[in-house]
Amino acid sequence: MTRDLLQRFWVERANCRGVDPIVFFPERGDTRTQRPARAICGGCEVRSECISYRLLTTSSHGDEGIWGGTTAMDRRELRHVFTINTRSTPTPDEISALVAAVHAHFNPEESVADAEDDVLLAETG
Repeated sequence: MTRDLLQRFWVERANCRGVDPIVFFPERGDTRTQRPARAICGGCEVRSECISYRLLTTSSHGDEGIWGGTTAMDRRELRHVFTINTRSTPTPDEISALVAAVHAHFNPEESVADAEDDVLLAETG
């Protein structure tokens, strides 16, 4: 599974689908303008997949924007927590493990097994 394949699994179910992308690129450091994007992401069923995708990818615009409710600074911290290597293509198992770890990080009340089951369902569905 490549990064593009990971994106295909979740993007169709994302709360942000159809929302003007400008909402997700607020002024840097302005928490007031970040609120709408964070609210949209907050209850999204594919938040962990979105964050994982962004942690594994870079763009010509750097690491800006709100992805899964996280800012560029949040993601820098997460890359250190999860020791992510963006220089190589991750294996399907590495992607699944990252999605499960991100899910557990943001949903500590749920078990990692539940998150892994969700990833498997998304991959087969």
